[in-house]
Amino acid sequence: QKFIKYMKNIKSTRSGMTLVELMVVLGIFLLVAGLTIFDYSRFRSSVSVQNLADDIALSVRRAQNYAIGVQNTSSDFSKGYGIHFSTASGGTTTAGSNKSFIIFNDANPNMRYDSSGSGSSCDSSTVSPTDECLDLLSITTSDQIVSICPDGSCGANAVDIVFVRPEPNAHICVSGSCSASSVDIVVKDLRSENTKTITITSVGQISVR
Repeated sequence: QKFIKYMKNIKSTRSGMTLVELMVVLGIFLLVAGLTIFDYSRFRSSVSVQNLADDIALSVRRAQNYAIGVQNTSSDFSKGYGIHFSTASGGTTTAGSNKSFIIFNDANPNMRYDSSGSGSSCDSSTVSPTDECLDLLSITTSDQIVSICPDGSCGANAVDIVFVRPEPNAHICVSGSCSASSVDIVVKDLRSENTKTITITSVGQISVR
C-alpha cells in the first residue's frame, strides 16, 4: 500500500514539456540545420571551383606533353600543341567561350587556335589548318572563366598557350603577340563568388592559387 501511494506521488509530480521549451528546442534545431546547409553549400562551391582549376592545370600540362611527347597528327611531329581560353559568352562552342576550353594541334602553324567556327564537338581524326580542335572540354557547373590576365594585366578576350617540340616552354599568345611571360586564367563560381587563379609562365610552370 505504501508502494502504491509512492508511485502515485511520483506520477503526480511528473510534468510534460511546455510550449516554450518545445519552441526553444525547435529553434535550436532549425538554427543548427540552417548553418549545416549553408556550410555544405559553401563547401560544395569551393570544391567545384577548385576542381575546375585543377582540370585546367592538367589540360595545360596535357597539351605540353602532347608537344614534347609522341602525340602526332597526320604523321607530322613538327606541329605545336596548345590550349585555347576565351571569356566570350555564347557563340559557337568550338570557337571557344567562357564555359569551355580547347586543346588544339597548331596545324597551320601560326601559334594560335584556328577554328572552322561550326559544330559543337571536336573530331581529332579530321584536324586541319582551318579546324585544329582536338578536344573540347566543357564547363558544366555554375563556374566559368571570368578573366584572362597576360603579365598581370586583365582584360584580354582570349589567349592561346602553345608548346612546340622538343621544348617545354610555353608561347603565350594574345592578339597576335606571343611575348607575354605569364598569364593568369581566373575562374569563378557565380553563385558564391569563389575564385581560383591558374598561372602559366613562359618557362612552362603551372600553378593554382
